[in-house]
Amino acid sequence: MAKGLRWVLTGLLVLGACFVSAVFVAGLWERHVEGPRRMGSLVCAMFLRQVGVLLHVYPMDHGGTFPSVIGEALAEEDAVLLRCPGEKAWSHLGSSGAGDEYVYVGAGMRTDAMMDPATTPLIFDKTAIHPKRTRNVLMASGEIIHLGEADFRRLTAEALARESYGEEAVRRLKELPPAM
Repeated sequence: MAKGLRWVLTGLLVLGACFVSAVFVAGLWERHVEGPRRMGSLVCAMFLRQVGVLLHVYPMDHGGTFPSVIGEALAEEDAVLLRCPGEKAWSHLGSSGAGDEYVYVGAGMRTDAMMDPATTPLIFDKTAIHPKRTRNVLMASGEIIHLGEADFRRLTAEALARESYGEEAVRRLKELPPAM
């Protein structure tokens, strides 16, 4: 009986050590992988917010119409805002790293013709690279939202049905990269 008890105690000790090791590894994963991902997502959202401010100033000087290309609303030194910092570490998910991390779909839209700016995307991450496979989306209202792939697809489909996007924007919205 003493031998059997010793084996049981040894087995429990080994299982306990495995559990403690797993908890330790999970903590390291959280700190060294998920932490930087969350930070990249936060900085990406801050960049999009700055782009949003520039995009909302543009129509004031151009008859209420958003620019045909995003570069029209940005000064040369603002081009850095078009590079999602969360994308750098995850470039294997679809970005070439050449500043194409965002998709701009507000080309030619009129601020006075929008049905619902709070649910109308203007610019968003090309792929769902943020934690939990989310995208940052700048809405026409200026709000930044974080959406999972299913919610993002539903939002863009509803916006396509409701808003007057230009031909290029419609093409871009319909040809989004497949969910990963």
